[in-house]
Amino acid sequence: MTNDNSIMKFEEVMAYLDICKSTLYTLLRNGDIQSFKIGKTWKIPRKAVEDYVQKSISVK
Repeated sequence: MTNDNSIMKFEEVMAYLDICKSTLYTLLRNGDIQSFKIGKTWKIPRKAVEDYVQKSISVK
């Protein structure tokens, strides 16, 4: 069972989505994946990544 309150590391999201660093930065900056920053570190909720995947699947 997935813990929806967990925070994924930047590298984990890249691996999970199989995308490069610049693509993930674009998704985060554009708000496609909801996230926030503490200092210079992106904080990416697992649920936000899963929501992005579901939204992407339903568009196609």
